[in-house]
Amino acid sequence: MALAVGVFGGGGQVFSADEGQPAGVENHGVLSGKIVDASGSPVPNVQVDLFRYTRIHSKKWARWVHCSSSLSDKDGRYSFVQLPAADYAISAQAAGFARAFGGNGVESGGQARVDVVLGPPVAPVIEIKDEQGRPVAGAWVREFRQRGVNGEMRFPQMMVDSLGIAIAKSDETGRIQLPPLPEGDVLFRIVVEHPNLAPVRIDELTIVPGATARATMRPGVVLTLRAVGDKPADRVRRVALDLRPAEGDGPSQSVYREIEFDDSGVARVAIEPGNYNQLQLEHDDYYFTPSSETPLPPVNFEKEQWICIAKGQNDDLQFDVLPKVMARGRVVDAESARPLPGLEILGEIAAGASRGPVVPAVETWARASIERTNKEGKFTIPLAAGRARVQFLGGGSGAGGISETDYVEFAAAADNSTVIPDIRVRPIPRIVGTVRNPDGGPAARAVVCLRGSQCSLQPVLTDETGHFELQPHWLPVDEATGEHLYTQHLWAFDPYRSLSVRAEVRLDQPGKPVLKLEPHEPDWVLATAADEMGSWARGIVPPEVAEENAAASLKGRQPPELDGVAWLNTDGKPLKLADLRGKYVLLDFWFTGCGPCHHDFPSVKLVHELYNDKGVVVIGVHTNSYGTLDEVRKHVVDIALPFPVVVDHADGRMVASFRAHGIANGFPNYVLIGPDGTILLDDRTIPHPPLHGYKVEIVRQYLLSGATAAPATGRQ
Repeated sequence: MALAVGVFGGGGQVFSADEGQPAGVENHGVLSGKIVDASGSPVPNVQVDLFRYTRIHSKKWARWVHCSSSLSDKDGRYSFVQLPAADYAISAQAAGFARAFGGNGVESGGQARVDVVLGPPVAPVIEIKDEQGRPVAGAWVREFRQRGVNGEMRFPQMMVDSLGIAIAKSDETGRIQLPPLPEGDVLFRIVVEHPNLAPVRIDELTIVPGATARATMRPGVVLTLRAVGDKPADRVRRVALDLRPAEGDGPSQSVYREIEFDDSGVARVAIEPGNYNQLQLEHDDYYFTPSSETPLPPVNFEKEQWICIAKGQNDDLQFDVLPKVMARGRVVDAESARPLPGLEILGEIAAGASRGPVVPAVETWARASIERTNKEGKFTIPLAAGRARVQFLGGGSGAGGISETDYVEFAAAADNSTVIPDIRVRPIPRIVGTVRNPDGGPAARAVVCLRGSQCSLQPVLTDETGHFELQPHWLPVDEATGEHLYTQHLWAFDPYRSLSVRAEVRLDQPGKPVLKLEPHEPDWVLATAADEMGSWARGIVPPEVAEENAAASLKGRQPPELDGVAWLNTDGKPLKLADLRGKYVLLDFWFTGCGPCHHDFPSVKLVHELYNDKGVVVIGVHTNSYGTLDEVRKHVVDIALPFPVVVDHADGRMVASFRAHGIANGFPNYVLIGPDGTILLDDRTIPHPPLHGYKVEIVRQYLLSGATAAPATGRQ
């Protein structure tokens, strides 16, 4: 079943219906389905509640809003009609059964179906203790994920609240009594938090009679956030907190999470001490500065700048609360002055000097919003009164451009009257060049890729004459200075021989580069790219993170079997990993609604095209997150995936067996299995250049060198 953005299903961008469409008759859709029990028998008189996915806090976050209720008929059927295009969830409740959920997107004028299986209720328990073994009272479940016969669902805090899921806090014995849940389902990634202790995550709890999960909560850091406005009207209550650890996604990560400020403008959250790479507050009507992008006081971790939060260090932060104002402008072609639709504009506001005694004064720019031009090339963007600037970003996945100025700076008026001078844009030139062999002859079917600072394009192959073309869609920007990074690196390499080359190219004036291949060791390409990689890719990991990853990792071990409900592109015959011994196997975890997965498919297809007959097998592993089996089968045909695809069961059991080892907790995700049948690399627990960005180079290096260890990046 197709399920809603960021809530049902895995990570990554999900293609969803346009919430902004008017609810005219021509846009009406239908959501219907059938409620059955575990035997498949229809269940009548089930209360079916319909919820609509509604964005809040600057449309960055979302919650469910109750729309309607209905009862299933004698055949277990229900229907909701005249629905505007959007993503929807339903909950089904009936006496003698546990409450169950499902969801789907409704397109304009379309019909969507959600069938739900009801199961007997079981109320599992979570027991919480501290490090001394004493029961912890007052702890609560912030969020959890659930998988079972109705698919896989995420219940982050905003969704738990808006779906009316009530879970009492732990009592004096440290027990949290969970609500009745369908027997046989599995809860995983359960996050429990407390006002004074660090959050803890429970990885898996199978819902069976007597099921009990136990967790130990350790001392945490109470992060105090102070929101200061110029007048009482600027006081805020509920704000979205986006807090993300620098490494991994531990229980302190707060995404889809709201916090509440008290009457004095103070909110407190207990988190793990450590390094964080993002701390932002979001609200529909206000901006909060500074944020992690402005930045807060950092700690160096190799190249990156993290926010170190510990007791007495960055644990009491004050933010200015700035009311949003609107400004308008347009983007036009520099030569013809015609309007340019569908292009992105970044708005920034001057963070200024914080008034708080804790956060030092900063004088920089804070990201406000990204907006897109309409068909007339016009845009409206929320900013804050005072110094502001806008910057042309490009066209996302479409055609981009180069603006005549890096940014336009101005004073935004408090009365929403600001008109921004026209942003004049000319197209980004295509990079058109030639790759030659060492003898000067054309290098046919050489791989060419653009890999530079904050810039990457999917690789392409040269034609029989050595000719190649690359089309950048946007210009990278230096986050510290706001200046465009025009100079980037081109790599070219022979996929079957130890020949490669690197050259510089300017994106605004690329010329016609000629790249002449030279003999280099198989690891040379990744080694020379090391200066563009982060610490993880270069194998630099804090000891505690390395220890945690090693405990979960499958490195050097055999992976779980790919026991899916169906195989595609194999004439229906299942593949067994044991039968693929002697070959390298690249697993690509994806789902039909994942935007980043689709963006990365060209390089996945390229691995298949180049190395399918060289001892490499690519297998797509489709989660149960989005689409019925028939929908997945059709989608694989529509996007012309040439390699085998295995589809997970509705209860997500296959992918879950990988998640227990840190794999496939976000998408796309990749695993490389060696000829001996054991895992060589994954992008989650084994530090190395990521398969996500360098899969072609990594597979080539293994094939050319016959190596069995992770690719090295230290040799220049």
